[in-house]
Parts: sequence; structure tokens; C-alpha cells
Amino acid sequence: MDTKMKVGNPFDYDLVEKRSINKFKKMNLSNIEDEKEQARIGFYFLALDLILGITEMEEAKSLIIDGAFQKKVNNLNNDDLGIDAVYIDEEDKVVNLFNFKYRNQYSKGTQKSAATLQETSPFLGFISNETEFKKEEPSLDELTCEKIREVIEAKESTDFEYKLFVISNDNTYIYNNDPGIISFKHNYSWLKLINVNLFDFANELAIKPKTNEAKLILNKEEMLRHDMDGYTTATSYVSKVKLVDIVKITTTNLDLRKEESLEDGDLVKTQILDLNTLFDNVRGYVGDTTYNENILRTIEKEPDKFFFYNNGITITADDIKVSLVSMDTKYVIELNNFQIVNGGQTLRIIYRFIEEYPQLINNLATASVLVRFFKTGLEEGLVNKVAEYTNSQNVISPSDLRSVDKIQLDIENHFKADKIKYLRKRTIDSEDDEQYEKSISMEKLGQILLAYNGHPEKSSNNKKKIFDTYYEKIFNNNPEFMKRAIELVEDYYNVVSTYTSLESQYKYYEQKIFYIIYLNRIIDEPLVNLIKVLEDEIERFRSNERISPARKLIQNGFKKSLNETLKQSGYDLISELKL
Repeated sequence: MDTKMKVGNPFDYDLVEKRSINKFKKMNLSNIEDEKEQARIGFYFLALDLILGITEMEEAKSLIIDGAFQKKVNNLNNDDLGIDAVYIDEEDKVVNLFNFKYRNQYSKGTQKSAATLQETSPFLGFISNETEFKKEEPSLDELTCEKIREVIEAKESTDFEYKLFVISNDNTYIYNNDPGIISFKHNYSWLKLINVNLFDFANELAIKPKTNEAKLILNKEEMLRHDMDGYTTATSYVSKVKLVDIVKITTTNLDLRKEESLEDGDLVKTQILDLNTLFDNVRGYVGDTTYNENILRTIEKEPDKFFFYNNGITITADDIKVSLVSMDTKYVIELNNFQIVNGGQTLRIIYRFIEEYPQLINNLATASVLVRFFKTGLEEGLVNKVAEYTNSQNVISPSDLRSVDKIQLDIENHFKADKIKYLRKRTIDSEDDEQYEKSISMEKLGQILLAYNGHPEKSSNNKKKIFDTYYEKIFNNNPEFMKRAIELVEDYYNVVSTYTSLESQYKYYEQKIFYIIYLNRIIDEPLVNLIKVLEDEIERFRSNERISPARKLIQNGFKKSLNETLKQSGYDLISELKL
């Protein structure tokens, strides 16, 4: 096993199992009592939540085609051809494929068998060869066929990126030098392999904010102070800080944080990043991007240039104390309850450098970075604004940036009073979830609001615009906004429940929910009638062409066709929000 490979422990295994069971319990299935089986099923939902940010159970359920899952949950026989779930991201043009392995007991890390990847070949082969798929289609199970058709349709419409997530609750990993892995990658060179194992799950689940403190010494001539007029609590400092000092204040070694300096190179090599310092960071780790590789290369080859190349780090703290030392030539800066709200990628790469280049550890004492220290005190919303604005110049999703906006905080507070858990950021079920009757993600609410305002066709594949171009029109200060938002969450759950109760007649798609929300403003009839209207229109629209319902629903032509049908039936259309 690779000595650098991080592994989860038995406690991590238990945590993942517990969280998986919590996910299962939200399905309200009474026919599965064995906890291991509950965890196995809940594991799908836990993974889709962590990786895709999909928190709504019915949406996640609609992505899963795994044969064992379908048999236990829906009593349906389905040969999944090695792919257990499919999610097509129309907006970012990514086809996400998933292969799951759930182990009933903890096991130590080993190389993933090439056979695990090879079992996905039947599904991948049909994506690669549409002619072969059409020839074999009559003999394949419909659920799997439908997903293959959707992927092929997406492939024909535009260039998509393809990712295969190989997911397990053990410590196995993909060893790139394995001949079987090399052969698989050669056969499917268009596919990006992503390994997700126990350590990755535990890493995400374990992040929790904690009180913290740290101190460091800064040169007096390299630090500037700024006091905000009219605010006694808000003070900021800007300084040049060595990377080794960044390590000192962010390590899991709490005693070392309180030391004024870190000068022992061997001690630096043993430090581990405390992920709690990144809890308020609006962006998670984005992986081995060109940007992150450049950070690593700069520390390795040009540490003295790091200050010029890097955008810097932003730290917020409840309190910052600064005092002069060394005959007034240096400052000691003490941080209390601080967070890295911008520069998380830089911070993670610094620690990656420690792992990969221990022989060059002195480079961290040569390289420096610009750091902004914000004393935010108790001023409401200031931490969130700092996090939003200091990240806004970087490549980051609009929804992540908006997650710290005041109206989103207000929605969370209002929803909580109505026992609705509002998920502003990607999160995992917490211990106090029982106090909530419903939950809704910020992205989902935005999609519902867009559909309510007359644009169901844009709800699925315009999520970025919802939190960018459309944002202030959708999330507004209208006195009725909060009441309407709460009502729409209730409507959303009612529509999902009604649709799933009719699953013997109609196939559930998340996009359909947005259209029913739209129709509900036009037609004052029971939901089952609205569903009939929508399903009839899906059947009629371009009926002579081979187009899956999922792709029909995102086309502007379908919305126009539906509106024509409504007008011919005597219904008055609503006034659409101008975008």
C-alpha cells in the first residue's frame, strides 16, 4: 500500500454506517429491518448528497438504477450493467456515473481490483457504441436502457465531460500502475476516474466548527491596520506572512498554535491541517486543478516568488489582539475563534507540499503570502459578507457565494420556525434533525421559485443563473416573499408525494415537479389532474421523434407547446417574471 495513502479507521466506518442509516430512515420503508441492509441502501443517498449536493430523497432515488437497490426498494428486476446511478448535469455539461460497493464490516486499505472497474464495461460500451446499443436494446431492462438513452442524447447534443465515481465504504484505492487499471483507462480514455473511499467520507462528515486560538509574530513594517468608521468591533490588518507560520496557526497541534514561532523543520513535517479552520470557507477542495498545481510548483521551484503569484488568504476572527514586542519592532497577533474564509485551496496545497516534498520543507520559510485579518466581533452578518466578497473574484459557484447573503440567512431563520431545515450549504444530517419536519436546499428553493414565476423550463439547467443573473428578481424583499417560499416548500413536498404515489402510471422526474409548480398557478384543480395534463403534453410533444421525457422538459419548445395547449383549453396564463 502507498505509504502516503490516508485511511479511515473503525470509528470512521461506524460514523458512515450511522449516517447511512439516518438517510435510509427518511425513506419510510418498513420492509427492511436489518440495519446492515438499511445502511447499504442509505449509503447511496449519503454519497449522492456528499458528491452532488442532492439532499432531496426522491430526486436522488430517481438517479439510482442499481439492480439490488431496485429489487429491495421497488421490487423491480433491473440489470444495471455495472453502473449503479447516473446524473446528467445539463448546466455544467457533465455526465456523472457511479459504481457503489458497501462492505458489511470495516476493512483496511488495499488496491481496488481492476475487476471492479471492468464490471462497468457493458454500460460504458453501449455509451461508446450507439449502434451496438440499438441492436441490443430490446433485450435490456428498461430502467437501464432509459439512462443509456439519456446519456447518448446528451452526447449527441454537445460535448460533455464524463466522470466515473468508484465509491466504497472501505479503504481501497485505485492504483494507477496496475495493468488492469491501465488497460481500463486506455479503453475508456474519455472517462475520468474518481475514487471515493472511507477516508473521504469520514473527512467530510467530521468537519465541525470548534473554538480555537492561535498567535504569531509579524514584522512591524509589514503590517497595516484599518479601523472601520462607526464600528468599534470591526478592525482589519493586512500583513505578509511566511507559509510556515500559516502552518503553525492551522495545525491540529493546538499547543503549537499558541507558540510565537515554528522554526523546527522536522516538526513542520509532522503537522496535519485542522479542517475546522475551513468550516466557514464557502468552497470545498476542488482537487488537482491547474491552479492548485501551479501553487504547488511555485512553492517547490520559486518559493521567493510565491507572494507575487498568489491572491492571498483571508482570516476572520471574533477577536484579534495585537501588541508590540522586541523593542517595538514586531507585533504579536493573537486570534480568537478564527476561520480561513478565503484561501482554502492555498492552505490545502501547503499541507500537500509538506507530504510530498519533506526534503524541501525550508521552502515554507522562504515563501510568503498576503494575509488579511478581519476582526468581525459580534457584528451580525459581517463574517458572511467578508467570506462572500473576498471570494467573488475567484472561480466559485454563484450558489456558494450567495449562501452567505443576508436574505439566505433570513430564510433559514424563518424556515426554522416552521420546522423546515434550510440547507444553505452542502451539509450532512445532524443530530438535531428530528426537530425538522422537512428540509430543502437553497438550490432547490431557487429552482422552485423560478418555476413559480413562470420558467419551469429553465429551472433544471439554469442553476448558476438562478444565483447570478436572476438572483435579485427571484430572492426579493417583497413582503409576501417569506410566506410564499414556505408555501412553495409545502407544495413541493405535496407534488413529490402525489407523483410517487402514481409511479405505476407515470415515471418520476425532478423536472416534472417544476412544471407542476407552474401549472398549479394556472389550473385550480387537484394535483393528479395537473399531472395528467403534463403527462399528456409530454406524450404529444414531438411524438414522432425518439426523445426521452427528461430532455423534452428542458426544451423551450416544450414550454411553448404546453402554453398553447393551456390557452386552447381556456386557461389564462400567468405573467412570467422578466429575466
